[in-house]
Amino acid sequence: MSEAKKHKSWKIILLSFIGASIFWFFSALGKSYNARIDYPVFFDFDRDSLVTVGALAKNIKMDLYGGGWDLLKQTLFFGAEEPIVVKLANPVSTRFLTKQDLLPIISDQLSDKFRINFILTDSILFQIESRDSLQLVVSLDSISVDLAANHRITSDIVLSADTVTIHGPTSFLDTLEDKY
Repeated sequence: MSEAKKHKSWKIILLSFIGASIFWFFSALGKSYNARIDYPVFFDFDRDSLVTVGALAKNIKMDLYGGGWDLLKQTLFFGAEEPIVVKLANPVSTRFLTKQDLLPIISDQLSDKFRINFILTDSILFQIESRDSLQLVVSLDSISVDLAANHRITSDIVLSADTVTIHGPTSFLDTLEDKY
């Protein structure tokens, strides 16, 4: 057998293998599977009168059953589904949501393409407090100003603003004094 025929037969074998692999891949994605997915979540609450003290969870880990193509899209973030919207009715007094709290919310909003096998995220912790404002009087104690050697304050120190308004969580504002 000549060298050209050997090279041509390897080409045919390689192309056959690639074609069979592609056919198998597309056929396999046509079936249904289980997959563990980090599904996006969004917390809905009054953001004008409330403020988060810590970071809110961005995802819920769950095991889903669905078509191979849909799971592949969700896993690789091609056309990922809309996030699950969790409406928090009284987030100031509630500090967490458990798996049992999340299951009906997720079931109602999850696409018909998926079925929940179980939720891996045990609970979601959050700390949300009332937003408040505090007006502080700003003053300068010239005695406490550190100056370099052989330097002195030779004129009056003028502050451009004598008050400052701070907005934030109530627990933080309660730690501040009225004069700063």
